[in-house]
Amino acid sequence: PCVKDMYGEGCSAECSIAATCNNQGRCLGDGSCECLPGFSGADCNTGDGGGDPCVKDMYGEGCSAECSIAATCNNQGRCLGDGSCECLPGFSGADCNTGDGGGDPCVKDMY
Repeated sequence: PCVKDMYGEGCSAECSIAATCNNQGRCLGDGSCECLPGFSGADCNTGDGGGDPCVKDMYGEGCSAECSIAATCNNQGRCLGDGSCECLPGFSGADCNTGDGGGDPCVKDMY
């Protein structure tokens, strides 16, 4: 898996909520920003806000897609901006339930 703020194939796309999305959006799995309601642009720098961000574990248009690392991705992946899972190396499937791992068993923030 990619380290914090790195996304995409080969972990080559950098995205941080503060620097890339101007604290007015969140990073998607490809390193781009998904802007909060009322903001637009590649770095969410256009608009005046006026909307509430999605609550934790809710993603996508209208905050209608639910995804949690534990429940949706079986602690074997991370949630992408559309509510789907990006699986850790050695795992596959929509909910990362196929495979034997073969990678680092540590979860987020555990080293």
